[in-house]
Amino acid sequence: VKIEAVSGDGRRVVSVNSKDIDVLDVATGKRLLNLKIGSDVPRSVSLSGDGSRLAVGVGAYRPAFPPPATCTIWDVDAGQE
Repeated sequence: VKIEAVSGDGRRVVSVNSKDIDVLDVATGKRLLNLKIGSDVPRSVSLSGDGSRLAVGVGAYRPAFPPPATCTIWDVDAGQE
């Protein structure tokens, strides 16, 4: 597991592996949100200060060209965009 982001209050972390993006509660280890990674490559992730929102930037991997990218904001507690 690779930790990619920590909320400002230190209560939540984001881990990224080859198949998933997870938001975890630090105190309990409980998975609060799981996003499956499709064909796009996650380029960046960031948590809001209180850990309630997750921003995920993704883009296709094309080394010769700048990739088209999108950023999606997720409500961690609701599990919705």
